[in-house]
Amino acid sequence: MIHRLGAAAPPVVPGAPRSELSAAVEAVAALARDAYAPLGASRIPKPAVVSMPSPHQSSRDGAAIDTIVLHHTASSGTAQAVGSWFQEPASRVSAHYTIGKDGTIVQSVEDAYQAWHAGESEFRGRGRVNQFSLGIEIVNVGDGQDPYTDAQYQALARLVAFMVTEYGIPRDRITGHKDVALPRGRKVDPSENFSYARLNELVDALLQGRLPAATAPLSPPPPPGWQAPGVLSPPPPPPPPGWQAPGVVPSALPPVAWPGALPAPAVSPPLPGASPAALPAAAVATYPLSPWQLAQLAAVQQQLALVAARLEVLARGYGVSVA
Repeated sequence: MIHRLGAAAPPVVPGAPRSELSAAVEAVAALARDAYAPLGASRIPKPAVVSMPSPHQSSRDGAAIDTIVLHHTASSGTAQAVGSWFQEPASRVSAHYTIGKDGTIVQSVEDAYQAWHAGESEFRGRGRVNQFSLGIEIVNVGDGQDPYTDAQYQALARLVAFMVTEYGIPRDRITGHKDVALPRGRKVDPSENFSYARLNELVDALLQGRLPAATAPLSPPPPPGWQAPGVLSPPPPPPPPGWQAPGVVPSALPPVAWPGALPAPAVSPPLPGASPAALPAAAVATYPLSPWQLAQLAAVQQQLALVAARLEVLARGYGVSVA
């Protein structure tokens, strides 16, 4: 049994059978290793959304999500107003997401279901585009003059980057409603002043770690003069002559190394300790945490890794194998 970070590990009871001790040591060691997983390994996080469920949705009938269709709303107002319209029984339309001028993202349909956004449609020889796509509405009048705001591009890029990494959607399958609607020419959205080049530039920056995946500050700034902790605490002093792990009968088991003599744990290198600015951009982009929080997390993870290594030494003293 593997206990992930945040899960309760089984307690060590004095005098417990060796099998129970083995399970306890194994769980704590696994927890420590999981906590020190390399930063940057997870997907782009989903941006914050306002949930306004629409009744206008249906099953995907087993189809995988592999396409993103962009629309403009052909209206002014807010994303919430569009979300309200999608909730009206008479509308008979919906999209998965709507992005307002201020960057607010409203979600009307869960990704696992079809939204009713593309209508009669075909993409690369395949019909029923709703079945395999995600639909994103962008609030815009659609006259070619109404600008798409910076906040909209930023929010759209974060949403698209999430979709690309979450579902493995190829970048060349991000398209517009006007490119899938049948008959051809039936739709004109998104309007000509929408910039795919700008969207792609922002998505590239997110995927390459050059742009934080979350912009809102999630913690107060560090105190003046603060430096990122990056050094493990010094090892304990050498053991007294003839020291053995507690509870071990010297004649029954081979000698066990003193924890202070252990080599450095085989874990990912710690984050730089110079300053918050020295943190890797990829780490900051992947986790919606401030540099201060990231450095604090790294310090805790390092200490957990050291605890795991010392627990393994004690486990070997009891004849326990910790994988």
